[in-house]
Amino acid sequence: MTLKARWTKILKITFDGGGATLRYSTGYENGVEQFATTKDPYTIEITSEDGYSWYGNWPTVVGMYNDQYFEGWYIGDKKIKSDSSYYFTGDTTVKARFMGYHTVTLKTTDGYYMDGETKVTEDQVVKVPVGATLGAYVNHQQLMTDDLNKTFAGWYLDTSYANDSQVNIGGYVPESNVTLHPYFATTKKVIFNTLSYGDIRVGDTVLTEMSFDVIAGSKLLF
Repeated sequence: MTLKARWTKILKITFDGGGATLRYSTGYENGVEQFATTKDPYTIEITSEDGYSWYGNWPTVVGMYNDQYFEGWYIGDKKIKSDSSYYFTGDTTVKARFMGYHTVTLKTTDGYYMDGETKVTEDQVVKVPVGATLGAYVNHQQLMTDDLNKTFAGWYLDTSYANDSQVNIGGYVPESNVTLHPYFATTKKVIFNTLSYGDIRVGDTVLTEMSFDVIAGSKLLF
């Protein structure tokens, strides 16, 4: 019987954040995953005969770096999906790339928003990564006002409040630094006599009229 030696490769995979803080898994202790951070390149060693298809815990970048957002991991010019496996065949350096952002200022003007129980009148200023939608970064998309004759009616690119300058925050992708202005529409109270419609009840109470605050100039449909 002839015995033959078999050799395995030791591959070194280095994650280079370019100076950004990396957070990586160091294993488990008592069933709880442990983590560490570093600003230096982080290297792991894996063994394989021919290569290694690795589906591991890729390091994550903590916060922003040089006032830029983490965009992804790259090998050369190829972006790597960190939520799927990648087949390494040799020592490899995986580098982090970062992208800029646009600053969006949401004016409060005569309104405010609530942060818990605190009434906040300061403008909201958010940094939105290039190509991202604004809605994911704005905590308070609607404002309130103490003026009982007005109601918040949307965001606009300028104070002409023209229809073509209205912005839907949820799907809006800024292309530059921009300021958004709130529009507070005048409201009118409409009292609706319900008697001609038969009994309209709330619990055991029969309503004889209902009132609505509607934006002046809008239609009230029933």
